Amino acid sequence: GGEPARFAPLFEVYRQAARRAGNDPASLATSLNVHGFIAETTEKAADDFYTPQAEVMNRIGRERGWGPTSRAHFDQSRGPNGALFVGNPEQVAEK
Repeated sequence: GGEPARFAPLFEVYRQAARRAGNDPASLATSLNVHGFIAETTEKAADDFYTPQAEVMNRIGRERGWGPTSRAHFDQSRGPNGALFVGNPEQVAEK
């Protein structure tokens, strides 16, 4: 997890390895898996998605030794540089 922009250098390493192996990087698929939720308004998306997202992250967190999540952490994670794509259609498309 983390800020999506942090993964850009890893995609470049992948492309460089493809070139060294004699492959055209444009012919190789890449993807980024993110958690997201879209609603008519940003507030509705956040309010509707927080509880199930927190339940999942807290369950995973207990298995991995993480502390519980909070609404403040969730709100930070759905911000412009956060890992979550939560908001209205325009906001999520822009992110």
